[in-house]
Amino acid sequence: MDNKWIRLGALLGITASILIILLGIYITPDFVAINLSPDGILEPSTVAKINTIRMRAAITGLLTLISSIAFIVVPHLLYSIVDWLRIYSIVNWHRSSDTQTHAVEPISTSFAVVSLLITFLLSIAPLFFVTYPPLLDYPIHIARAFIIDNWSESPLLQRWYNLGSFILPNMGMDLTALLLSKIFPVDVAGRIFIALTFCLTLSGCMFLYSCIYGHISLWPLVSSLFLFNRIFLLGFLNYLFGVAVLLWAIGFWILLCRSKLWIRMLCGTIASVGLFFCHLSSFGLYAITIAVYELQRSIRTYSIDKWIAIRNLLIGASTFIVPLFLFGLSPTAGETSSKIVYQSLYRKLTDPIIVILSGNEVVDVSIVIAILLIVFTLIKFQGKLLVAK
Repeated sequence: MDNKWIRLGALLGITASILIILLGIYITPDFVAINLSPDGILEPSTVAKINTIRMRAAITGLLTLISSIAFIVVPHLLYSIVDWLRIYSIVNWHRSSDTQTHAVEPISTSFAVVSLLITFLLSIAPLFFVTYPPLLDYPIHIARAFIIDNWSESPLLQRWYNLGSFILPNMGMDLTALLLSKIFPVDVAGRIFIALTFCLTLSGCMFLYSCIYGHISLWPLVSSLFLFNRIFLLGFLNYLFGVAVLLWAIGFWILLCRSKLWIRMLCGTIASVGLFFCHLSSFGLYAITIAVYELQRSIRTYSIDKWIAIRNLLIGASTFIVPLFLFGLSPTAGETSSKIVYQSLYRKLTDPIIVILSGNEVVDVSIVIAILLIVFTLIKFQGKLLVAK
């Protein structure tokens, strides 16, 4: 290996060591703060704190392990980044038909699947350390799944709860956990659902990338660094599950762009209905994405064949008829008359950043420093990195 890579690996190794030390200092006081009750039995608040510490320690180890693996394969990742910057720069955005732009040999499907599997297993490792992950809304989802599953057989639950309409645009976890609770205990079903969300997110990023660019890459696996974000810590699992399904839905729509009309309409309708039940936000993002995608296709084909352009727009729009009808039947439709409250400009500017934060200041700062080091390395060695032919 070139000496430059050795020095780069040493620099990243030192960064990882500093990260471990900082995280250790940050976590240690929490262990000291744990106290036993006078009778020697852990109080519920103490148990919850222990679970939180376990999750935090597991996330810390996960991030460190991912970083270590990244240091081992950093040449390949840097090759991909440099190639991406070179190929998809503004100058080369419009590809010429007689120019070959792929400088890096495509990775094999088996290697991509193994990499995806390893990343997924590392991502769900924290779920093995806790029974109930310390996520804000998570207990509500678990309790709702338990109540719905046992309502018909429990007079006590029937006394205090009534089953309402299931036509709601935020039932992703509730319905999935309800089905899983038929096989597994409700706490296990909840963790399986989180693992399923992570799996769909990671694989969805890789699938959507391959649909857009026509080849497989490890670059989408960088999304694993953002799985434990502020939205996840708040326990908004319906939304996260909907976003995960959204990646696959968009990928399939692009993949089927040249298929028969009835296939596109059927698959698009199924995807839009599924996203509607997952979360209304994911359905809205899907609608916007399909609208923009079909609009740019129609603009390009309108001068050639107006009928094809109009047909593509109508096909895309027809897939949202059923979800809009379901929304009209949903109790949520009655809330459309409520007053809309707009956030301040400061919140609009800071929320996109807050969403990707983990909630652990040391981890967030360390990740930012690591990103800055990688960017600095790319600039420092610009023109000196050897890109595979």
